Amino acid sequence: SDSKAFHKSNLVSFHDHDLRPTASNLTCKHTLSAHEGNLCALKTYTINADADTDTDADVVDGKQYLASAGEDQTIKLWDLSNNTVTATLTGHQERIRALEYYTHAGAPMLASASYDKTIRLWNLSNPTQAQAQAQAQTQVQTLSDHDESVYSLAVYKQNSSHYILISGSEDCTIKLWNLDNHSLIATLHGHEGTVRALSVYNDGSTWYLASGSDDECIKIWNLDTLTLVHTITKHPTQKQNQQNQNQQQHSGSMGKIHSLLQFHHNGKKLLASADVNGT
Repeated sequence: SDSKAFHKSNLVSFHDHDLRPTASNLTCKHTLSAHEGNLCALKTYTINADADTDTDADVVDGKQYLASAGEDQTIKLWDLSNNTVTATLTGHQERIRALEYYTHAGAPMLASASYDKTIRLWNLSNPTQAQAQAQAQTQVQTLSDHDESVYSLAVYKQNSSHYILISGSEDCTIKLWNLDNHSLIATLHGHEGTVRALSVYNDGSTWYLASGSDDECIKIWNLDTLTLVHTITKHPTQKQNQQNQNQQQHSGSMGKIHSLLQFHHNGKKLLASADVNGT
């Protein structure tokens, strides 16, 4: 079994569960309660002894933390070895919608996106309450080029040490940011609704971005050329896939896209989407 985090209301619960399709039992391992209001974002990360590991999941040779954020405009950092809050980060003026973890110059970093139209960058080194109270030591930068609420974030490593942050917003745009100097690299236009979901992947040579929106579309972008390469507007059948394999756009209808997940299955890269219609 493995330990995963779920959220409901202002509680975070950990469940031991078997990921096999036949598994049916879920038991709550622990419930964390510190937020006021609903939770909107969770991110796990591991700080290793070498302090230069960029991971957000199941590494066992370091100390694992959970970052949680939501309606109360705060980010709480949890030490998962004892399930306690080690820091509360404040600064956002409205609900926090997304979190992403990365490293910079060996330091663990967190990006947060909010309805207040900003993205804030935080240094998580030695995340103690004393440090969190000194905001100048914790909050590194505020990115504020979006015109409306920021709903989604994604991070990818362009080369061995260069990280790029991607943000999606209610202003219908996607922005790419250089996390070395915090400058805006580019703004991608194409969606006609709030960009609620982002997922990055690499085909072995090129980085791509999948974006999901309230306009009921999933768009695929080439991040090397910053161009749109494909638009999906429904879940096509196998026959339609064959008919449209040389076309750029599928037609049809699909609900507002709320989440995207890229994964591997039988040697293939797959993209799963979830919309408001329950599909």
